Amino acid sequence: SKDLVWPPIYVLVPFSMIGMVIGQIADKYYLNDSDARLLVGVLLLVILGFQVMQSYFLKKNNKNKDEDTILPVTTTSTTTQNNYFSSKLFRWGSCVGVLGGAATMLTNAMGPILNVYLLSIIQLNPSSYIGTRAMFFCIANVWKLPVRFLSGSLEFRMLPLAFFLGIFSVIGVFGAKPILLRIPPKHFVLLELGVVFLAGIRLCYMGLFP
Repeated sequence: SKDLVWPPIYVLVPFSMIGMVIGQIADKYYLNDSDARLLVGVLLLVILGFQVMQSYFLKKNNKNKDEDTILPVTTTSTTTQNNYFSSKLFRWGSCVGVLGGAATMLTNAMGPILNVYLLSIIQLNPSSYIGTRAMFFCIANVWKLPVRFLSGSLEFRMLPLAFFLGIFSVIGVFGAKPILLRIPPKHFVLLELGVVFLAGIRLCYMGLFP
């Protein structure tokens, strides 16, 4: 699809798989639910705070964006993909992949971390953000299935409920996209980052006051 940007997915998928394994081990042997929620909540707020501060100082110094700080959403050439893999976006992507992968196994909270990366760091427009995010989670959730089954946290008797809830998820996707695309890009980004902030606060609260 024209709304899908592949380079971030190429980086995020392998590193998120590593993070999922790490997260599952930590969840099973080292962290209880409260510790996991507090850890992920603090992580969300730190990532969001760092990016907000970085954006503030960039604007304050009136620096122009170059191709090392933003991935063009309308380009899919080999040159652009090579620039992506050789830039600091690769380092951000690898960190987000590992941390997000661990977070999704601990508290199912990779979404807010990914939102910061796609919207604020790569700066995808809303349409590309939706398409890229959907494809990534499609791949990542398929990988989560065997990890969950092997760890014992997912059983076959849970699948009927999962399929039933999945129907409503599909309805939500098709119903929400036209609404989201009507929101101005700047407001869309602020709304999503606000959701990330609230998610971080909520996880911290649940971790401190279980």
